[in-house]
Amino acid sequence: FFEAVMGGVMPCHDRHRVPLGAAADFQLSQFASSEWLEKYRDSSLDAAEAQHWTPKIRAMLENPDYAPSSFKLVVRRGVPDELKGEVWLRTSGASLHLSKAPGFFDESVLRAFGERSPTTFVNTPLCAPEGWLQGRAERAPGMSSLCGFVGVLVCIRSEARKKSSCAHVTRTQQWSFLCVPDFVDILAADGQHAVQRILWIVNQSYSFVEMCPVLPPLLTVLLCFLDEPQTFSVLHCMLEQARSRVKQGEDRWYLPYNQAQFDKYTTASMTVAKKHIAALLNHLERIGFDTRSWFYGRVLGDGLCRLLSLCQWPRVMSAMISEGCKVFMRFGLALLKVNADAIRKCSTAAEVESVLSSKAVDIDRLTKVAFGFQIRSSNPKAMQGGEVHNSLAGAVPLLCRPRLSEPSEALHSDAHWESLWQLLPTDLRILDPKLVFTSRVDGCSLSRLLKAGESFRSNPALLCVQTRSQEVLGYFLCSGLYFTGSAYAQPDRSDGSFVFHFDCELNLAVSPFTGANDMMFQADKDALVVGGPQPAMRLDSDLNWGFSDACPSYGSSAFCGGRFQIAFVELFALG
Repeated sequence: FFEAVMGGVMPCHDRHRVPLGAAADFQLSQFASSEWLEKYRDSSLDAAEAQHWTPKIRAMLENPDYAPSSFKLVVRRGVPDELKGEVWLRTSGASLHLSKAPGFFDESVLRAFGERSPTTFVNTPLCAPEGWLQGRAERAPGMSSLCGFVGVLVCIRSEARKKSSCAHVTRTQQWSFLCVPDFVDILAADGQHAVQRILWIVNQSYSFVEMCPVLPPLLTVLLCFLDEPQTFSVLHCMLEQARSRVKQGEDRWYLPYNQAQFDKYTTASMTVAKKHIAALLNHLERIGFDTRSWFYGRVLGDGLCRLLSLCQWPRVMSAMISEGCKVFMRFGLALLKVNADAIRKCSTAAEVESVLSSKAVDIDRLTKVAFGFQIRSSNPKAMQGGEVHNSLAGAVPLLCRPRLSEPSEALHSDAHWESLWQLLPTDLRILDPKLVFTSRVDGCSLSRLLKAGESFRSNPALLCVQTRSQEVLGYFLCSGLYFTGSAYAQPDRSDGSFVFHFDCELNLAVSPFTGANDMMFQADKDALVVGGPQPAMRLDSDLNWGFSDACPSYGSSAFCGGRFQIAFVELFALG
């Protein structure tokens, strides 16, 4: 058996990390090939993803007091290559698992293979266990043809049972034809065999896993940054977390692993889609595109790995490890929404498939759309994505920090941004602030400030006022800042708006909109007034003096002693 099929004995694992030379500022695992750098790595995207991982956040990764869920929001913006392995270990709970059970992988290999463990595997044709029993060694099909709209494990197990009439064909032998994804060239030969070895172990030790097509691409990318024991530990933690939620009776899943879960989650995804993109779904139905099957197979099945480029997909994968499979649904909805104009021009299902598989989407835009959906459900548990090892959740605040294109003078420290971004509505935290006005450059004119805000009227806005006494007074609103004339604004969205104040020691005071009246803000050429009838903040036309009083609209007390002199003003539009 071992000579004909696997040909060898697996050596002891070397956990050495192999540097890739001066061209790389990080280290890939010993299983990764140079194809990752030469064909798939996007250095500009990697640099952008590294920007929001400040030294403070990097240090927190090593602090066990911070729950894995604390990093959820910063992971959504992407993880640079140099931190991917560490972050995946941390957010999955694998780092804790490895510290408690350092020999777990070796024990799992022993249980799955016995004393003679394979180092290489031979692929054989799909669903033909009798083929390798006769010594055939043909190359198995790629992941695309293997997965389709059915699960890898269900397909293999059910078909193997049908085709095999031999009593001596064991459950382990039914896994001999497992293959790796189409982007297999990012792994060296040892890495490809490691994927298959881990899947064999899953088959032996995790009998509850009946359907999980995302496992081959997930393992392929994990092995580029982690060694085999670490990769297996990440997968173990994910599968055990998924099973524990089901055992506890929670009607939500960290990672679906059987037909019933996939069916139910696909139904939930379609319910959300009908709420957010109903018109687009109607068009897809008219031209014969099966949106439900697309969600079932391409989105929830293989986790969009065939719809995004390999430099983009790890961002989706990182967020999924951190939050659960609802991330897949969010990105599936986002992919339909950002391609809506092109889809409306399609007249056949094949044309839609071509648009969705073009891999030409901007991953930053896709991420913002994905996490911008406000998803609610009559059954919250049915729509809530899981988080791994959340027993410490809430012990510390979430790590929130936007990606800044330009520095701010008023909010000059990480503490400013981290404090404020935790207060934003959850669907807006993924957005990044763009500086659209500063009185240092654009002049001390309220009219110019409002004109700049008018250009971004549909974007959430953040107004910051630095006083001469080094305090910062500000206003966040979910709709834009614009001219209202003599009347108060009546924006489409009032929830989430607030006024805030940082004193000289960076102590933050926040007052959200109470809804006690409709006086959110009023702006004309003479003054900007926030709240009423007594204003929480009032700026004059020259942006020279300001006034603050106890305000019923925001439930705030007077800031900055009431009257204050303005040093400069900044306006950010979020997008």
